[in-house]
Amino acid sequence: SVVGENPYSSPSDVWLRKRGLVENEPETGRMWLGHVIEPALAAWYAQETGHRVRRFGRTVKHSKHAFALASPDYAVLDHVQRRLLECKSVGFRSEHHWNRYAADGVPLYVLLQCQWQMGVTGAGLCDVAVIFLGDGERLIFELKFDAEMFAQLIVIVGKFWQLVLTGERPAVDGS
Repeated sequence: SVVGENPYSSPSDVWLRKRGLVENEPETGRMWLGHVIEPALAAWYAQETGHRVRRFGRTVKHSKHAFALASPDYAVLDHVQRRLLECKSVGFRSEHHWNRYAADGVPLYVLLQCQWQMGVTGAGLCDVAVIFLGDGERLIFELKFDAEMFAQLIVIVGKFWQLVLTGERPAVDGS
């Protein structure tokens, strides 16, 4: 959202929440369904890959950047390299953002979310388990950490966080 690539939230939305000027939106039916489906999707992922998973259940702070926080969905426990799992349920209104037939078919906003989480936690991989609610197809996308992308995100989010601290509103960017 802070980068301006989330179709559901803008930098201004985040700034308003961080400044305490608006309350978090109440949970919608879609949000509720996503939370209910998430553990089942994680169980399917574990069955499909043979990896054990554990609910992450906490917020992690980057060792060098205090403003860099992340709350991944799950940790993959028995993998050689530190690996995260992000679970997504995709309805028909969001399906056009995904490419089911490409190895890197996650939307940019999901890619950025996962790169951020990997950078903050030190994970080298993040799997995205997704279920398309229209037809029930389930897929797993594997994303590798990109240090250069994370460095760019740190710069962007660092500048954004300064706006939060100073109370200066972010520029309206059309996102």
